Amino acid sequence: MSSRPQVIQLKKENPQYTLQQIGDQIGITRERVRQILNTESLPTHHLTPPKRCRQCKKPINKAGNRIFCSLACKSLSRRIKLVCETCHIEFYRLKGINNFRTEKTGLKHQYCCLGCFLAVHRITLICSSCLNPFTLPKSYFQARVGYNYYCTKKCRSSARNLK
Repeated sequence: MSSRPQVIQLKKENPQYTLQQIGDQIGITRERVRQILNTESLPTHHLTPPKRCRQCKKPINKAGNRIFCSLACKSLSRRIKLVCETCHIEFYRLKGINNFRTEKTGLKHQYCCLGCFLAVHRITLICSSCLNPFTLPKSYFQARVGYNYYCTKKCRSSARNLK
């Protein structure tokens, strides 16, 4: 069988094949493949797959050295997805900030907001003098029976003056 119909069939079935790949399968040179495709008015170049966005993997429409399809994908690529340990909401944080917080400061827990952080690391108490609620860091708090906690120095001094 002649190589001409085989070359044409391979090129039509697999447009992404290079001339060398077609020639290797049939056993002819890539120059002969090029000559056959030119006489049949078929393209001699192979189709390259479209560039894909690094973040969402969608094809990039515009030519050039772009690696993201949009500014939203570019922004997301710089962020890391985390889950709040208090409210279990998914949120994003810049990769550099997250690395700084975990490696340099030793904080291993992730919180979406200050409220979630305070819910875990602070305790709410009632002032023994004015009965207003206030918060203290858990590291400062020592539970003692019969001990009075005051929200300010003013409340503490007024309680001492009453005694």
